[in-house]
Amino acid sequence: MFQSMRKAVREGVEKTWQTIASHGESGDKPWDHENNLYKRDIMMHSVHLAEYADAETKAEALRKIGHLAYTGGPEAAKYAGSFTETLVNILTKPDNAQQIPLKVQVLRSLSEIIRGHRDNLEKARLLGLLDILTNFIREGENPRLGRWSCYILVFMCTTSMMCLKHMIKGPAGEEEDFMDDALKVLEKHSWNGWPKNYASLLMEVLGFRERQDRIDPRLLAGFNPGLMG
Repeated sequence: MFQSMRKAVREGVEKTWQTIASHGESGDKPWDHENNLYKRDIMMHSVHLAEYADAETKAEALRKIGHLAYTGGPEAAKYAGSFTETLVNILTKPDNAQQIPLKVQVLRSLSEIIRGHRDNLEKARLLGLLDILTNFIREGENPRLGRWSCYILVFMCTTSMMCLKHMIKGPAGEEEDFMDDALKVLEKHSWNGWPKNYASLLMEVLGFRERQDRIDPRLLAGFNPGLMG
């Protein structure tokens, strides 16, 4: 699955640049002299993350940036990570009909950007992503935001001890099991299409529930977040 996705993205990148070349557009864009095709395509799509762009345009740009970061290797992932602050800022905006789908896409793309790149993960941690994801789960207003938050938290907590310590400690003044009830509610929602119920898995990771078995790394390493809803 990963190889086929990588091939599809590579072909898409090459097609994009063939189209640009056919229109004679060269020498006047920041990405014109970038040799890495994946990084170049990320640079192109990133212009649609500007504040004036509408939510649908941003979401489509983020979808492509996430896939390119996930399939394009360390250099592409590192460059995509330079937009982490922009993505986190979107997650903190007030909710409305346009913002919810955009926030879901932000989480999907972040899950691809921080996968396999510790610097990107650490940047997201320092920008407060853990608390933002925690709030999405506790508020329980949108199951899609909750599911993606669970998935990202499982990955972050099983990859970084700093993340795990932060989550176990919880917000200042809160009990250790501050998120237990919210996770139990989210656990009952449909997880069809996912390799595992990540609300259940997160409860095990945080110690709210006795772990039934060892966490299979393939549930994270072999899971393509770009294909989930």
